[in-house]
Amino acid sequence: MGFSYVKRGGVSLDEIGQLYEMYSRDVYKFVLSMSRNGDVAEDVMQSTFLGAMKSLHTYKGQSSVKTWLIGIAKHEYYAYLKKCPSMVSLDQLGGVEWGQQSGVNVDYIVLMDAIAELEEPDKTIVVLRLINELSFKEIGELVGESESFCRVMFFRCKQKLRHCC
Repeated sequence: MGFSYVKRGGVSLDEIGQLYEMYSRDVYKFVLSMSRNGDVAEDVMQSTFLGAMKSLHTYKGQSSVKTWLIGIAKHEYYAYLKKCPSMVSLDQLGGVEWGQQSGVNVDYIVLMDAIAELEEPDKTIVVLRLINELSFKEIGELVGESESFCRVMFFRCKQKLRHCC
């Protein structure tokens, strides 16, 4: 999906709806994997799409729409944490929210807890690759590193995760 409608001077509700339909699940999964709180993920997802609507004119097409939205979501999540310091970040959680969700595999909980222990940017690289299924090129664009760097870091993180899980 392109942003040709930006050139026409506006964005229709149908077009925003299409963006939301296509990418809301990816954005939600990304934020949920970082926050591990469904309510926070929902709030940040909404903020992400509002922010995207406001800054649609700045989209240059240098990355995919999905990558662009996840980049906005990452910034929105960090802004949310600054606004709500009482919110617990991924690093401080021990699986509370995941354990409350019915149908969540115990191995998945263990894996997410292990990912939570990774340092940045390792954690973000793993989440973007495993949860959001982004290419290493897209991940590199988001974290400001090369595609090769992201590949190597992902491989090393997989090794770490194999040892602890």
